[in-house]
Amino acid sequence: MKFEQWLNNPVRIGECGIQPRKIWLRDFIKKGLYPWIISKGYTWGITESHLRNCIATGLYENRKRHMLASKWDYSFVNEFENEDHKMHFYHIIGTDQWESFWNLWGNMSDLSDDSPRGQDRRIDIQEFIWGQLDLSRSPQTDIVNELLDDMLEDEIDDRRSNRIDIYLQESHD
Repeated sequence: MKFEQWLNNPVRIGECGIQPRKIWLRDFIKKGLYPWIISKGYTWGITESHLRNCIATGLYENRKRHMLASKWDYSFVNEFENEDHKMHFYHIIGTDQWESFWNLWGNMSDLSDDSPRGQDRRIDIQEFIWGQLDLSRSPQTDIVNELLDDMLEDEIDDRRSNRIDIYLQESHD
């Protein structure tokens, strides 16, 4: 099936809804994923339309693949490869947060739990998001940087308080 056909195909939405896939994708990005990530304190590095194109392409090209074999290298704007920031991202938007999101938006047949690859596509999307963020402009980055600065100051204070004058130490020995 060609991409345009696939986009125009009607898909099941929940128990009783049907609409063209491209309409659902537009709503999923515009009303769901894009504002949801912003509400978590992150700034996108790509536009809604670019994200929609990437998600559509990813769903289409990987529709029959296991998540370990899927490829989502359509865009990568996040050049912030810092483990502390990535760990914070997964702390802020963890499994429970994603589960709540998917309860609202995972009812389309390509992403539903009833679909053979629905869970795979959800995980693909979750992983893809990290690379699309503009962390330099994200409020969450300021929070991480403050935490890291506080930890560094605490470490410096600990070193200072644990420092013993070598002459005093020798006199005690």
